[in-house]
Amino acid sequence: MKINHNSKKLRLYHLIHCMEHDYRIVVTTDKQHYSVGEEMRINFWLNETFESPVFIMIKSPSGIIVTHMKIDPPIQSTETIAFECGGPKMNVNGDYMIRVSCGEICTDTVFQYHDWNIKGNHNSYQNLYR
Repeated sequence: MKINHNSKKLRLYHLIHCMEHDYRIVVTTDKQHYSVGEEMRINFWLNETFESPVFIMIKSPSGIIVTHMKIDPPIQSTETIAFECGGPKMNVNGDYMIRVSCGEICTDTVFQYHDWNIKGNHNSYQNLYR
């Protein structure tokens, strides 16, 4: 069976399942906690020149891919992406993962999201948003 390395499914598979976390990609957000409608700034640094595109994925606590995007080379060593929190795929309160990958190399960071309109336990978030 021949694998098509240009296929969208294969790139998404590597984005989700890459296991190597590497200092060559650093990812941060402008803060740790977000609520519905807030804009998040995702910053990432590439400590090396990569020939392949950069993929960014946000994944919910329930495993749903909220969004994913691709940035084609040439890529600056530092990039910032704006993302508005909320929408139909952000329907769970909790820890969301951001993964930035380039080829087989990836790194993750986590942020907390809370929407008071989502039914469930809000006790752990009461002190965060006062």
